[in-house]
Amino acid sequence: MALQLPATYLRGRRTTWPEAPAEVRDVVGGCLGEPVVGWQDRVGGMSVGLATVVHGATRSVFVKGLDGTSNPEGQEIYRREAAVEALLPRVS
Repeated sequence: MALQLPATYLRGRRTTWPEAPAEVRDVVGGCLGEPVVGWQDRVGGMSVGLATVVHGATRSVFVKGLDGTSNPEGQEIYRREAAVEALLPRVS
C-alpha cells in the first residue's frame, strides 16, 4: 500500500495571485511602489499558501502568504521566516 500524504506535502495546489484577496494584492502593489504588471506563481513546497514573484515595471518581489485563520501554525512559521529574512544582508 502506498503512503498517502496530505495535499500540502510537496505537491499541494498553491493559491494563485489572482485568487489572493484584493486587499492583499493592493498591499503588495503598495509595497512594490508601482503597479503590478505581471506575476509568476510558484509551485511545490509544503504549503497551499500563496508563493508568487510579482513584477512591477522596474522591479520584482517574492511574495508568500496564507490564510492564518485556517492555518495559525503556518502563519507563525511565515512570520518567523520574515523576521529572519529581514536580518539577512541585501544582495544586488
